[in-house]
Amino acid sequence: VQAAGVCLIDTVDSLAAGYTPRQLATAKSACRAMSMMGSPSTNTFCHMVRNNLVNNCPVTMKSICMANDVFGPDVASLQGKMTRRRPDRVDPAFVDVPPEILARNLDVTVVADLMFVNGLPFLVTV
Repeated sequence: VQAAGVCLIDTVDSLAAGYTPRQLATAKSACRAMSMMGSPSTNTFCHMVRNNLVNNCPVTMKSICMANDVFGPDVASLQGKMTRRRPDRVDPAFVDVPPEILARNLDVTVVADLMFVNGLPFLVTV
């Protein structure tokens, strides 16, 4: 019996299917220009293009939007700007051991040791 699965991942090919080759070329040039400028954020790059702050820049606002749609946000511009959120505090919930179990297991000795497999430590208990 073989199980059928569903893959819900958008690939660049599936996202680029709605654009012409010329539009994809301008989107790639927008990505290249963004990386040559030191990977500014998309909003900053749009501001630079809109206000004509870069001389002889062939990139348009549409090509920036297409690049963002097809290739997603620039990873280099996200690195260092995204911070890890503090996780929610975990409150420990202690559960009392039932007296029947305690009565049967009065003399239990637990032994623990570290075992390394290919350099990875594992805690082994008996």
